[in-house]
Amino acid sequence: MKFLERDIHKNPKLLYLIRTIISTFKCGLSIGSHLSQWLCNYYLSYAYRFINEQLYTFRNSRREGRKVRIKLVSHVAFYMDDILMLGSNKKYLMKSIRLLIDFMHDELRLTIKDSWRLFRTYYKDSDGKAHG
Repeated sequence: MKFLERDIHKNPKLLYLIRTIISTFKCGLSIGSHLSQWLCNYYLSYAYRFINEQLYTFRNSRREGRKVRIKLVSHVAFYMDDILMLGSNKKYLMKSIRLLIDFMHDELRLTIKDSWRLFRTYYKDSDGKAHG
């Protein structure tokens, strides 16, 4: 509710409605209801924004002689509570996973299962040679 109160504070009727619906159940929302799906997407959107906006590093550019911002993750896909992150650098992906786990624990109070894994995916380079 803290996130909702912060983001939609100008609409007290909507906040009242959501608070009333949540309070009708003993333990949060009914799983499978449309509201629970929307609120799940809303809540996880903070993790999505964190991945896209905060997970980057700087590297010195040899050509231009200045620091260049490089994203640690090239693509992100969320399907409810499943997260797929793709990138070309294993070290960057491992770093981004650790940072995401810390963010979700500290800010969202969510826990990533210990069974997460890093996979090499199949791809073709610009010459058409298959890798992975």
